[in-house]
Amino acid sequence: MLLNGYIIISNNDMELKDFIKDNVVNFDHYQGGIFYYNVKVGDNLYQFPVPQKDIEATEFPTLLAQDKAIYFMRYIRKAISSNSLLVI
Repeated sequence: MLLNGYIIISNNDMELKDFIKDNVVNFDHYQGGIFYYNVKVGDNLYQFPVPQKDIEATEFPTLLAQDKAIYFMRYIRKAISSNSLLVI
C-alpha cells in the first residue's frame, strides 16, 4: 500500500526477528508527540513510530539517537501488525 509517497508494509511481508536480530535503530525525527525511528533490514530502510506518552510512562524515560533494535521490539511489532511500518 502507498501512503504519501511511502510504501506501507503489511504484516505478512516481514517477520519481527528480521528487524530485531543483531540490529540497531536510529532516531529520525519528532513530530506531534511521536518519535520516528529507522531500522535497516537487508537493502531496505524502514520507519516506525514511538509515542512520547509511552516513553513518559516508563521509570527512566530515555531515548538514544542509536540503540539496539531489541529495545524497540514492542514498537516494531506494533508497527508491523497495524500496517504503520513505512519503507523509506
